[in-house]
Amino acid sequence: MPAAMEESATAAQYAQACSKDGALPMSETELITPRERVLRAVRRQPADRLPTQITFTPLAAAQAAHWLGVEPAALPGVLGNHIEGVGINDIVRVEGDTSFDIWGIGWDNTINDGFQVNVNPLADLGDLQSYTFPDPDDPALYRGLQARIASNEQGRAMVGSMGFCLWEKYYLLRGFQSAMEDLVREPALVEDLLEHILAVQLAVARNLASLGIDAGHTGDDFGSQRGLLFSPVLWRKLLKPRYERLWSVFKSAGLPVIHHSCGDIRDILDDLIDIGLDVLNPVQTHAMPPEELASRWGDRLSFYGGICTQRVLPHATPDEVRAFIECLRATLGRRGGWIMGPSHDATSDMPRENFFAMLEAMGVR
Repeated sequence: MPAAMEESATAAQYAQACSKDGALPMSETELITPRERVLRAVRRQPADRLPTQITFTPLAAAQAAHWLGVEPAALPGVLGNHIEGVGINDIVRVEGDTSFDIWGIGWDNTINDGFQVNVNPLADLGDLQSYTFPDPDDPALYRGLQARIASNEQGRAMVGSMGFCLWEKYYLLRGFQSAMEDLVREPALVEDLLEHILAVQLAVARNLASLGIDAGHTGDDFGSQRGLLFSPVLWRKLLKPRYERLWSVFKSAGLPVIHHSCGDIRDILDDLIDIGLDVLNPVQTHAMPPEELASRWGDRLSFYGGICTQRVLPHATPDEVRAFIECLRATLGRRGGWIMGPSHDATSDMPRENFFAMLEAMGVR
């Protein structure tokens, strides 16, 4: 069995298992815009076809652009992406190989196939007394965003992006090991810092919603490959009520909510739906079986992603890539609630032949 499939069935077996079920038949309808296609997928309504979205790490983008004979900046248009993320202008200065954001977090500019943080500004708790939280109403954060939303010549869904939102912001401020230890040793600190972070993010969400976006997209990795990073009880105490408050900003504006969490988060999916989740991203299918996701939650939840960047795209054969995507079409896409795309930014270990097999199976080219 290929390494790409050693944690579950082969892609070919996936496709065979799914073939009797089949994808949701799409009603015959007029051609619609990418924005409307995305919104119909969010609502699990028929459209002329499923929406598609392919994003890359910088190194993988350069590679894909070379294969397609275009510049990396042209990839969203060439690939027919349906979503454009609209996020704040949060980088405030660059020092050598490190870019600093409004939180004082230092990002390593030498990493081009993922990301790495060089500076955690609250790694030493002694710095907390002098730390200043960012001003979420600073006009510079939103400069140019309304013009981007208004222009939108491709008719894409304009999605307010808020990555590294609450828990991840906490551990980027403190450092991951310290953050995990804080959960046990410093629970009052965790509560206090999360409240300060939430206050900033609530204002950012309100400001983004006021610009005329089509959805809110938050990001926090709650899971690892084997389950939650912390107990469901702790998640429900620290993060569930804060996400309910944050998502209510989008919900009160009539906007759907997309949330990004890697890993296996099945233990809290019902909770997330209860507090307003509409779309789960990036759907790590070697951590959460697609058939289970579709069967247990597919009537209440739409999916965005799922084409495995961990094992299938880098290591499977082109035929297995095609079969895997067809299985996802028949499971995640069964009710029309699937935005097709990789399970994270595509990385540079994806062979050329698998890239084109993915495009073919997605109906992109």
